[in-house]
Amino acid sequence: VASVEPAAGSTLGGTRVEITGIGFLNLNDLVCVFGDTKSPARFIDVTRVTCESPTTRVAGAIEVKVESTTGSLQTRATLARFEYYFPISLYSIHPSIGSIRGGTRVQVRGAGFSKAHAHGARCQYGNIDVPAQYISEQEVECISPSLAYTTGRSAAVSFGISMNGGIDWEYGRDEKVTFEYAPIFHIGRISPPSG
Repeated sequence: VASVEPAAGSTLGGTRVEITGIGFLNLNDLVCVFGDTKSPARFIDVTRVTCESPTTRVAGAIEVKVESTTGSLQTRATLARFEYYFPISLYSIHPSIGSIRGGTRVQVRGAGFSKAHAHGARCQYGNIDVPAQYISEQEVECISPSLAYTTGRSAAVSFGISMNGGIDWEYGRDEKVTFEYAPIFHIGRISPPSG
């Protein structure tokens, strides 16, 4: 086994990963093994399989292997490591409203934003995700895209945060977080001109 992508996900499990290597077989009992925990695998070809990360109670890096439950396929060596992190939480964004042209710098507040996974931080506005900049364990920042690049129909869109390159998203624990796009106003005249 050579690699796993993405190489990180929440301890809640459910991160869909692709594992690359050589010599995989199309078997009915094919599994990915995360540490000691097995997860059903889907064969793609002799160099790739997919599966979902299982849940765990412990954060940290573990080995990933591909095997069969009957032992007809075993991993001889693995370079693949998957790093579990505790689930992130999204509390709020500020501001929660910005121009339909985009470009609004948004502070995202939450918990569990890991500096180790900052390279995979992304914000999602509707159906478009953009890079996020790590500030601290409780804050990241991102720039809103223009409304023309999102749904185009609604002024309010759902907002999400990911720490693993947009594979797993958090949209708010207690209630969903939204970002509202405001139309651009043009001032034609001020009356009286002074006062």
